[in-house]
Amino acid sequence: MFVGGSLGAKSINNAVKNNLDGLLAKYNIIHICGKEQTDGTKKDGYIQFEFVDKEFKDLMALADIVVSRSGSNAIFELLSLRKPMLLIPLPSTSSRGEQTLNALSLAYSQ
Repeated sequence: MFVGGSLGAKSINNAVKNNLDGLLAKYNIIHICGKEQTDGTKKDGYIQFEFVDKEFKDLMALADIVVSRSGSNAIFELLSLRKPMLLIPLPSTSSRGEQTLNALSLAYSQ
């Protein structure tokens, strides 16, 4: 599962789209793209959403691993569900650097 937050994460979305065929050779993919970030791609094993609400818990239950930004809410949700995660912090040019600190703190606590 790839999650970029409610507004989406263009770098994550682009990485998924640029590597989709290779990823699909091995994985089924749930891709939460963010507001106005879907592109209508339809492929077996791939589904994209602009935003999810009530169904988020069901999609998380399906996920074996989650690739996400490293905001504190995302991290706590993933930890509470015991989901393996790959965290991609917002770059320091786009934030105060807290997502990098969040990801590093988690990496060192494992």
